[in-house]
Amino acid sequence: MAEDTPDSGKNIMDEAVDMVRADLNQKNQRKDRLLLRYIGGLLILTTLLAVFLGVQLYSMSQQLNEMAAKLTEFEQRIGGLEKQQADIQGKTANSVIVNEVQALSSKVSELEKRMAPSQTSKKVATDSPKQSKAVKKRYHEVKKGETLYRISKQYGMTVDELCKLNKLSPNQPIEVGQKLLVSKVGS
Repeated sequence: MAEDTPDSGKNIMDEAVDMVRADLNQKNQRKDRLLLRYIGGLLILTTLLAVFLGVQLYSMSQQLNEMAAKLTEFEQRIGGLEKQQADIQGKTANSVIVNEVQALSSKVSELEKRMAPSQTSKKVATDSPKQSKAVKKRYHEVKKGETLYRISKQYGMTVDELCKLNKLSPNQPIEVGQKLLVSKVGS
């Protein structure tokens, strides 16, 4: 029934199969091109997303660095303010102590003046001439915040006199608890 015709050289069935195959190849090629477009689009979207996220992360890291720098600056300012507060409290405490010491010193001076006439008459009567010339050495124990100048004024002497008695230089630091000679032997 189906015969080969010399015109076409193929039978109809082979032509139909070839046409179906050609049609399938075209569809497969279209699908392949469409798939490549999808893959290309996904790659572009992925690249754009990565760039966007990279820019966002960089921006956030810059903001964090700025915040860290500001935080460090604030910590330094707070440290400075705490130091100033401690200095002010120390000065306030020292001035209160100085005022109290001065008040006590003036009271002691008044008491010494009152007692001086009565004690000198008793000593003259009971002491021998050798004992009255020998005076005990007086020492001062250095307290926190005291200076050579303050100690010298407390005992009515100059800084140079105090330094000579103790073999110190005027710029030499003194330590808390150190004992300083504040009266000459025999005077």
